[in-house]
Amino acid sequence: MRKVYFCLIVFAVLFNACKEDFETELSYNDDEKTVLRINEPDFCKTIFPLATNDIVSSQIISQIFEGLVKYEPKTLSVVPAIAERWEIDTSGMVYTFFLRKNVYFHNDECFDDGKGRNVTANDFYFSFHLLCTQSENNMNFYGTLDKIEGAKEYYENSNENSDNQISGIKVIDDYTLQLTLESPNPLFIYFLANPAAAALPKEGIEKYEIKNHVGSGPFYINGFSEKLTILSLIKNPNYYKMGKNDIQLPYIDTVNITFVGSIQKEINMFEAGELDIVAGLPSKYVPEFLEKHIKEFESNPPIYILNQSEEDVVSEIYNLMRSNVQNFYTNRMNFIDLSLVYFEEPNQIKNTESKNNQ
Repeated sequence: MRKVYFCLIVFAVLFNACKEDFETELSYNDDEKTVLRINEPDFCKTIFPLATNDIVSSQIISQIFEGLVKYEPKTLSVVPAIAERWEIDTSGMVYTFFLRKNVYFHNDECFDDGKGRNVTANDFYFSFHLLCTQSENNMNFYGTLDKIEGAKEYYENSNENSDNQISGIKVIDDYTLQLTLESPNPLFIYFLANPAAAALPKEGIEKYEIKNHVGSGPFYINGFSEKLTILSLIKNPNYYKMGKNDIQLPYIDTVNITFVGSIQKEINMFEAGELDIVAGLPSKYVPEFLEKHIKEFESNPPIYILNQSEEDVVSEIYNLMRSNVQNFYTNRMNFIDLSLVYFEEPNQIKNTESKNNQ
């Protein structure tokens, strides 16, 4: 309890300090938007990608910021993000990334005209040098970019205000970035899927420093509810990615995130209609809930559904959801992608056997 209270104070101070940078109260009408309501078990400690070292912060950061690549939540394979493709030379050490030309940072007053500009290879050059700089707010150099040629030397000397650059990071042109490793490492592409390796706008860092909330991900921060109990994420209207039937992602207009540490309280919120998902429900809570709500599971169509990802079979962790929630996945890496989630009423179950017997 003390830990959660401390995180709440820290985050409240962080966002009160920059409350002029974005709305601090929610400003939408639930009746006019598609709103996904989900809970996190602890308060988010930071929205600065380099500083993240906890699951909750990482999950929220990955909705706001994007890097060259990211994890696909269902399979945990690495898929293209801002880089639409990449090539690895025969030595296994030189990675060339070809960036999409239609990726933009969120609209924000840190830009001259308030309009988010195009993301280029120079933004990764800036962001990666920042990630290779020693700082009390940088928790993620090792395990991300430390395998790049010259990165360790740069990191070790970064407090000396050296003008040296990292030899293994090169901008070929506006949309081509080349990274050279010290030695072949087949896991490197997975390291780049870490949310800490996201593209950060120099303008945002100069204006907000570690409070920067400007990314290029599917959602941007709309603000907190009055008592800081709900974090609201709003659909980025300029997000580059398209979903099924060429519908622009994300499907959901708004994501409301609560921070309730008690699983039982979270279940109570779900039963009261205040949540659409209880993610990561331990198996010990399942029998009692099933017995209590058997009618909701057996109705036609069902009201509740309970599923278990293939990755969670051993740990026996379940996702409890309202049946109209589609395409939500969890995995052992605790990565989620809320841009893929949508609402769709389940198809009415057809009892063909009974019809045939009439």
